[in-house]
Amino acid sequence: MSQYSNNGRDRLDLPGENKAASAEPTIREQGTHQRPRTYQVDAQFEEYYDPRYAGGQAPQYQQPQYQMPPQYQQPQYQDPQYQEPRYEEDPYQTEYDYEGTPASDEPYIREERQKAKKKRNAFGKVLLVMELIVSVVVIGLLLFLNILPSRFLLIGSGGLLLYWLIMLGLQQPRATRGFGKAMMILMILVLALSTGYLWRTNAALSNLFEAGNGESGEARSGIGNALEGIFGSKTAQKPFTVYISGNDGYGETSEEGRTDVNILVTVNPETHQILMTTTPRDYYIELPEEDFGGARDKLTHAGIYGIDVSEEVLSNLYGVDIDYYVRVNFSGFEGIVDALGGVSVWSDYDFTATTGDTFYQGYNEVNGVQALAFVRERYAFTDGDFQRGRNQMYMIKAIIAKMTSPSILVNYSSLLASVESCVLTDMPQSKITSLIRLQLDESPDWNIVSNTVGGWGDMQPTYSGGSEYLSVVWPNDEDVAKASELIQRCLNGEILEGN
Repeated sequence: MSQYSNNGRDRLDLPGENKAASAEPTIREQGTHQRPRTYQVDAQFEEYYDPRYAGGQAPQYQQPQYQMPPQYQQPQYQDPQYQEPRYEEDPYQTEYDYEGTPASDEPYIREERQKAKKKRNAFGKVLLVMELIVSVVVIGLLLFLNILPSRFLLIGSGGLLLYWLIMLGLQQPRATRGFGKAMMILMILVLALSTGYLWRTNAALSNLFEAGNGESGEARSGIGNALEGIFGSKTAQKPFTVYISGNDGYGETSEEGRTDVNILVTVNPETHQILMTTTPRDYYIELPEEDFGGARDKLTHAGIYGIDVSEEVLSNLYGVDIDYYVRVNFSGFEGIVDALGGVSVWSDYDFTATTGDTFYQGYNEVNGVQALAFVRERYAFTDGDFQRGRNQMYMIKAIIAKMTSPSILVNYSSLLASVESCVLTDMPQSKITSLIRLQLDESPDWNIVSNTVGGWGDMQPTYSGGSEYLSVVWPNDEDVAKASELIQRCLNGEILEGN
């Protein structure tokens, strides 16, 4: 071991060092910033080390604490309104109870937190109850209207119940509680809108059948409709015949008045067959024997004495039972077409109606006003009223095609509201709803066949005109017999061929 000097490398005085025992002068004694320091060198490894560190532990240096003289110390100011915090929450030491509230909180703080939590939970429970109530109302209205098939009702009810249970589960975790409330509010709005739509639909149906003296509440209740839909009654599968009477008037429809449209529609839901039989308005027919003594008059004039007289005349002419009637005037007809958003109707010829509307051979897109001009025109054709009857059946085909599309459910309420004062019918509400349910359940492709009876023109006196001779059409017995046969075949379930 040899001695070496660091040539005066400056050194600070370390605490605990015995200055008196040291022969070396301090920095202050030297009057300079340098003083020598001695190190020992290991000859083998040539490592420098300080003998003071030989024990393995270096002395700890402590920063001297500076104390301001008392005369310079400022007095401490304390705000009388300041209050020390009642508790300090240490994230590493605080213990929490099972509700997430610090166990070290004072009782009144815990009580406030529990009150706030109860308010949040109460709001979620209110939303759950509201959603459940609105769901029950929607399902009840659907059962009452009896429009949807039973399997659709079961699927919808199950879906609403499952959604409600999911929302109930989302109210438990704190992270998903807000999302669950937002979804419940959205569903409540959707169900509320559905309730309003179904309510308007039910009101329109009630007004329609009440005005037409159709099926009253005494004859059938909404509960009966619901039971029929659930247990699958076969009432809708029975074939029936409807008399469609078109009145040449505007505004509200009455049961009395001339009929420009006289079409028998025979429907067989089992075979998905529809037969339309049109009868010319000037057909020279016999009025009922009991009230008119068998006198002859035009078919259009029979409507002057009431819709039941026209119905009885046609029933005697073709030898068939007519189950229901539907009477529509010009306003109702226009309203139906417009509520459907227009229809696409076929025309056999290019022609211009007396109203100035032009139609071309093929399919024509028409609105309510144009559709009325299309079915009323007869002077543009050589066979006059016969072609008008064919055009009327083309128009009914177009309306049926539009009404049997799934999109009709969106406009169902507006369609009924637009025609409730312009349409009269004695058809039961259950019959109409069962047909809608059949269309939604099976979506059948209806086979629509039309037939027109003919005759020859003449001038004859009429019951309503007295001794005055009017233009009439004598019935063609062969055409009438053929039409009667087609109606019976359709009722018996045969598939008919035709245009």
